[in-house]
Amino acid sequence: MKRLIIILAIISFACKTEIITNSYNANPSNTTSNVHSTTPVVKSNTILYFIRHAETVGNGEIVNPDLSEKGKKRAMSYVTYFEDKKVDSIFTTNFKRTVQTITPLAKNKGINPIFYDPNDIDYKNFIKQNKGKTIVVVGHSNTTPNFVNKLIGIMKYSQMVDENYSDIFKVVPVGKNKAVEQVFVLEDELAKIAKIKAELEKKKKKKRKKINRN
Repeated sequence: MKRLIIILAIISFACKTEIITNSYNANPSNTTSNVHSTTPVVKSNTILYFIRHAETVGNGEIVNPDLSEKGKKRAMSYVTYFEDKKVDSIFTTNFKRTVQTITPLAKNKGINPIFYDPNDIDYKNFIKQNKGKTIVVVGHSNTTPNFVNKLIGIMKYSQMVDENYSDIFKVVPVGKNKAVEQVFVLEDELAKIAKIKAELEKKKKKKRKKINRN
């Protein structure tokens, strides 16, 4: 009987590990839909966005690498993504790649980024301190999904694959020790923004033509 209990415990642990590992389908190729989560949108005056640093030089061989040219372009794209969004505070780890990723947005919003240590965070206090704010947190392939896991209260997201620099996690606290999340793909969101801008410009041109005819 004791042996049977041990075997069942091992099987149970293995299943739980598999669920955690496979629960987050990281998106390196940007071929999936723009929203991974089926979590319903909830209105709240506190919104937290989590992103991973952009692409770097050195292919992982440099200890504290700078952003590559592709990474610099991605960093600039966050200015476009957050153009119509309020941002009150920005948090970043103290590495070149994270700081360089968020610098364009920080300058655009007139915000001085705050350094944080992923290994030394009081998550409940973090939410409390940023209540009513919209904040952006820049991290790494492992710290970013882990931060989200801590806030939503379950180990849902595993480490992001190396090629995935696109996913944006949006976390909205909805009550005491509760939060819901969505995951967006940056490229898909930029495409939607470009489409909206193009449609608005098309309407403006039509309006100008109509005025000129009159």
